[in-house]
Amino acid sequence: MRLSPTVCILFLLTAALVAVPATADNLKEDASWTSVTSKGYSLVFGRLAGRFDGADFRDRNLEFRRLDDGKKFDVSVGEGLGYFEALLPPGYYEIKAVEATYSPIGRPINPQRYRPVRQRYGVSPKPSEMTKQPSIHIPKDRPVYMGTVEVDNDPDGIVYRGHYIGIVNEFDEAFERLAKQFPKFANSLMVSEIVPARHFMLRPRQPDSPLDIVEVEDPIQRTREYISEGRYQQAINWLNTFMPASDQERNQARLLIGEAYLGDGKFPEAIQKLGDVLEANPENLRALRLLARAHLYHNDLDDAINLYGALSEALPGDAEANLNMGYLYALRSEPMRSTEAFNSAFEYDNDYLLHDLGPFAGAMRAVRDQSLEYTPPRVVRHRVRPPRDLESRRSGRAGGVALVIDHNGKVVAAQLSPRSGDSLQAMMLAMLRATFKPASLNGVSVPSILLMGGGSGGGSGQ
Repeated sequence: MRLSPTVCILFLLTAALVAVPATADNLKEDASWTSVTSKGYSLVFGRLAGRFDGADFRDRNLEFRRLDDGKKFDVSVGEGLGYFEALLPPGYYEIKAVEATYSPIGRPINPQRYRPVRQRYGVSPKPSEMTKQPSIHIPKDRPVYMGTVEVDNDPDGIVYRGHYIGIVNEFDEAFERLAKQFPKFANSLMVSEIVPARHFMLRPRQPDSPLDIVEVEDPIQRTREYISEGRYQQAINWLNTFMPASDQERNQARLLIGEAYLGDGKFPEAIQKLGDVLEANPENLRALRLLARAHLYHNDLDDAINLYGALSEALPGDAEANLNMGYLYALRSEPMRSTEAFNSAFEYDNDYLLHDLGPFAGAMRAVRDQSLEYTPPRVVRHRVRPPRDLESRRSGRAGGVALVIDHNGKVVAAQLSPRSGDSLQAMMLAMLRATFKPASLNGVSVPSILLMGGGSGGGSGQ
C-alpha cells in the first residue's frame, strides 16, 4: 500500500551512518571571492524546496559527498525560503541525503519529555533528467549555482521508487538574493568579471503557456495514469486497442499490460507479459522489479528470491529489493542473511515501507498461504505513557499514525496525518519513546508496520 503523497511526514529517525559528515562553512557577510579562494574553498549556492518545508522543521541540511574520497559535508539550509550558500573545497560531489529536526509547535510540548527528533532520508536523481554521472562540479575559478533542489516522493505506477531530486533553474532569483545578503562578495565577483557557473544538470522552469494548446492523446501516458489511479482493467482494454509503431512501443505496451495485470491480482498473466519484456530486453530493471513482485505474490518464492537478488545486484542500494530479500530469507529461516539484507535496506531509506507496503504485504501473503508463524511487535516498556483515550471513532477516521519498527525493535520512521487530533499526536510521541520487541517471522526478527487511526494511509495494496 502506497501512502498518499499529501500526507505530511512528521517523524523520521536517523539511521546509523558509516562516516560522520563535516559541517560546511556558510558564507560570511565580510567575505570576498579572494578571501574564500585563499583558504582553498569555492562557493555553491541554491535553494532546497519540497520535503521538510513546514514550520515545525528546523536545522535543515543537504548532505554532500565528495566523489574522490567519499568525504561528507553537511550544507546548512536557511529558514524560510530555504536558500543556502556553502563554502566547499573544489571537486565533484553528489547529494546523498536530506536531514531536518522536527520540533512540534502546534501545542505546548515539554522538551525534556518529548525531545526534538532528527529525521533523515536518502535521495537519488531522477534517471530521466540526469546523466549517468549525476555529479555536481564545484570549480576553483568561480562559484557554482546548484539550482533549486526539489525533493519529494515519486510514486511510479504501482511501484514506489523512493525519494528523488529534480534540480530547477531559478538563477536570477537566487543570485539577486545572494547579492542582497552578501553585497561585498557579489561586488568582488563583478570587479573581477567572474560570472558564476551553472550546474550542468539544470533544467528551466517552464512558464505557463498563455495559449490553450490541444495535444494529441498519448496512449502510453494515458495507460500510466490509469494504472496510477488503480483502473487496471481500463488500462488493459485501452492498450489492447493500441497499434505500436516500433519494437520500443510494443515492449512499452507489454510492460504496462503486465503491470496492470499485477495490480489487478492476475499474477500468471502478469508473469507471462513481464517475462516477455525481460526476455526482449534483459536490462529493463522496471520489468525485473515488477516480475519479482509478481512471483512473490504468486507464492513462487524461489523465483522471487532469484529475481530480487538480480535486482539487488544491479542496484545495491535499492530499498525494495533489500527489504524483499530480508523477508524472503526470513521465510527460509536464514536469520544472518535476513539481517544483512534489512541492514542494507534501512541504511538510507528508513521510511520506504510507509509509502510502499509491497515487501511487507508479500511476506504476509506467504505467511497466510503457508500457515507460517508470525508474531507482531509489542511494547516492552513505555518511557512516556500513552494517552488513556483516543479520539472518537468518527474523528479517528480523519487522522492516523503509521510507524515502521525495524528488525532491531527501533522506530525508524513514523507518519502523522495532518488532521490528527491531540491524542493521536500524544500517542505518536509515546510510541517514538517506547521500547519494542520486534516482530518475528519463523523465529527471525523482521520489520513491521504499526497503523493507528483511520487516516494514516491510502493507495494500492499492491
